Amino acid sequence: MPSGLSVDIENEFRVLGQEAELLAEALQGLQDREFHETAAQRWIETAGVAAAVEKIYSGCERVLLLIAKHVDGAPIDKADAWHATLLNRMVNAYPGVRLPVLSEDCKSTLDRFRSFRHRVRNNYGISLDHDVVLERAAEVEGALGTFRKEVTVFIQAWTEQNS
Repeated sequence: MPSGLSVDIENEFRVLGQEAELLAEALQGLQDREFHETAAQRWIETAGVAAAVEKIYSGCERVLLLIAKHVDGAPIDKADAWHATLLNRMVNAYPGVRLPVLSEDCKSTLDRFRSFRHRVRNNYGISLDHDVVLERAAEVEGALGTFRKEVTVFIQAWTEQNS
């Protein structure tokens, strides 16, 4: 029997999947034609793709925040560096409560997206490196797949343990 937490996480995964599909479609479209003929078009391309990657990472954080709140019983204090604190908590066991949620590899990949998101949020679109934006966007599908798999395995085990 699914828990409210597993339903909430599946809802997040559904939306994340839709976002990732649209990003993949957009990337394919960008490869199929020369979109960035002008500086304005290149800016739209870069800023739009960067925003999509940023939103997908933010969705991953929402999933982890749900786990911190409902499994750990200890929501993350949103003070300085809370984003890194969240990832660090999820890669470690929470003593007496749960095993690690994420592997070191998954955490490392998510940390790259966390850093990228920080750059996107704190710079103008014209300051973003177009090639780096496209590189991160191309990594989303694999990273999201690994993240979803690890969280799903964790939630299934936790649900069985607590039913």
